[in-house]
Amino acid sequence: MRNSSRNVYDWMVTLGCLNEGQLRRVLSESMSSVVYHFSSLPKMANIASRDCISLSPALSGISNNIDGKRLFYLSTARSRLSGAYGERAVKKGYAVCITLDGEKLNNRFKARPVAYWSSRDRNGRMVQRENGEYSNSDDELEDRLLSDKSRIEKLSEYVLRIDILMDPENEQDCLYAAKIIQAYGSLVAVYGDAKDYVRQSENTINDKILDMHGQRAKNTSALPDMGRKYVLNKICKALVAFFCSQFPAVEIIKSPERYNRTVAEVLRKYGLEGLVGQVIKLTQTYNWCNDMNRFPPPNQLLRILDYDLNTRGSGNNHYPELDTLYQIVSDFFVKNGLSGWNDFLNYYKQFQK
Repeated sequence: MRNSSRNVYDWMVTLGCLNEGQLRRVLSESMSSVVYHFSSLPKMANIASRDCISLSPALSGISNNIDGKRLFYLSTARSRLSGAYGERAVKKGYAVCITLDGEKLNNRFKARPVAYWSSRDRNGRMVQRENGEYSNSDDELEDRLLSDKSRIEKLSEYVLRIDILMDPENEQDCLYAAKIIQAYGSLVAVYGDAKDYVRQSENTINDKILDMHGQRAKNTSALPDMGRKYVLNKICKALVAFFCSQFPAVEIIKSPERYNRTVAEVLRKYGLEGLVGQVIKLTQTYNWCNDMNRFPPPNQLLRILDYDLNTRGSGNNHYPELDTLYQIVSDFFVKNGLSGWNDFLNYYKQFQK
């Protein structure tokens, strides 16, 4: 049971308002009172520029799709200084940690405990590793926030503080840090020394960063751009693969009216009407003979999302169309009861018989 929420419900159990099973279910769907999300300076500067964080899509398999209905998630840790992004990041001298108000997040989102790398299953029970050993370490135990939306708007409402450990001699990182300070002000503490970062001391380099780089950070984007034209083209190709997964190939080739109408209706519904013409045009030039059997549309969509558009998780820029693409695919999965890519591939195959 979690200490942060246990006291809140103890009296309800005592009074008979909740039984122990109900209590466990309530606690298993809530986050700890304070949680930590680890990022990078480019990503954090991107988040700061729009006060919005894009969530990770849980579309590719059961390991991430732990809910079935809310196919977007944010990984958070219960400790600031443990695990791959905690203690080990500090040893490398580079860390960005966002401290979030778990109680406020609980008011809007569901959550699940996930022992992604440890020896516990999603219910907290000890399980054997592949080598047959057990481990009592919960260093990687996370509270995973779940959502049916692709992003969290107005992130500042949930931020308690942002701690940054960096090399103050790295000019590009200083630009990122300056942008973050300008966006979140006193919530940000930038450190050039690991010991100060660990202690969260008052010995920050915020003023130095702003004095030397603040004006330039205001006048430039400070964010390298991989090319909007490239991203939109890949998004349109992903949409072609997505829509082609829902129709018999022969119909799209010989009588595309229903396909074109569906494309237009869906993209208008999600605010992407500007891409309708490009998606339909790309569909007409689709290399059906070579691509369909060797590499069916669901697989092409997965490849585009995982490789060509893998800037969502690690890139520096924000493209709202990319958030919307994930939202379209996620809503389709939920509507049709698809839990992963194998389900999507089977869904596609039924139209090609």
